[in-house]
Amino acid sequence: MNNQVEKPINAGKPWTEDEIFLIATHTPSWHNAKFLAKQLGRTTHAVQYMWCKIYWSVKQLKEFAANDTETQQYQKILNARRRAGICIRCK
Repeated sequence: MNNQVEKPINAGKPWTEDEIFLIATHTPSWHNAKFLAKQLGRTTHAVQYMWCKIYWSVKQLKEFAANDTETQQYQKILNARRRAGICIRCK
């Protein structure tokens, strides 16, 4: 019996803005996480983690974006949120 689990094809690769946008436009649910993971070649955990990041406050995302020079993931999240019309404000 083989106990090794195959890694998804995009595991460990940087997210694209289009992938983040696609996740942002789906309701966070287990069914959608499984569907998106299969379509994007990611794990369900990675999709769920991206949902968490998408719904962080703008202030927190901008702080992370200022220090994220290599992949610019947090700037991509901010851009995808703008495209999806997601607006979260914290006092």
